[in-house]
Amino acid sequence: MDNRKYGSMSSVDWNSQQRVLFLQTQHAETLKELHSEITKLQKRCSELTFELAMKSTSTSQEDSLSVEVSQLKKTLADRNTYINRLETEIKQDRLNWKNLENEFRDTIRKYKLELENREKTAQELRLLLQKKSDELVSMTMKKEPRSPIMPSPPVTGNRRRLSIDSRSEREWMKSSYVPDPKPFLQRKEKLANVRCLPKSAQTVLPPIAKRNETKPSTSPSNSARK
Repeated sequence: MDNRKYGSMSSVDWNSQQRVLFLQTQHAETLKELHSEITKLQKRCSELTFELAMKSTSTSQEDSLSVEVSQLKKTLADRNTYINRLETEIKQDRLNWKNLENEFRDTIRKYKLELENREKTAQELRLLLQKKSDELVSMTMKKEPRSPIMPSPPVTGNRRRLSIDSRSEREWMKSSYVPDPKPFLQRKEKLANVRCLPKSAQTVLPPIAKRNETKPSTSPSNSARK
């Protein structure tokens, strides 16, 4: 009986060991599979993390690019506005320049016309002045003869001076085509003043000596003067 009991206990122990060995083997295989699955999950997690990082980077780049594009569009719009304003100013400047050119041409044309009118008026005035001068000359020639008339010796005055005056008048009459009536008027006024003098103020000329009368003896001073 004891042997039977011992044999049964040995079989139970062996069975138990076999079961434990099986469980250990299963546990090792399960752990191995779990480790493999963990490795796969870690690898996938790394891949997902990398993809997420790439997506965030691309999103930030897109955001920065969109901001830069919007800024460039705004700058371009400002430049277009500035260019349009400059074109408008250039058109206005050209229009003002054309207006100034037209005004300048009109002013030059006006001044030329005014200058021509003034020259025409000056020519008419010259002709009128020449006509008046000719009329004055003809009237003077009608009133006064061309050849000078020797005036009668005045009551007073110097004969030598009168002869010089008459000679200068004759030379003036010969050299000048248009006689000046001023000397004649002055001479007439002088003669009128002389005629109006009282008898007491008039001086009598000495008598002219005759040729047959004896000449007075010349003194040394008179001969020296001659």
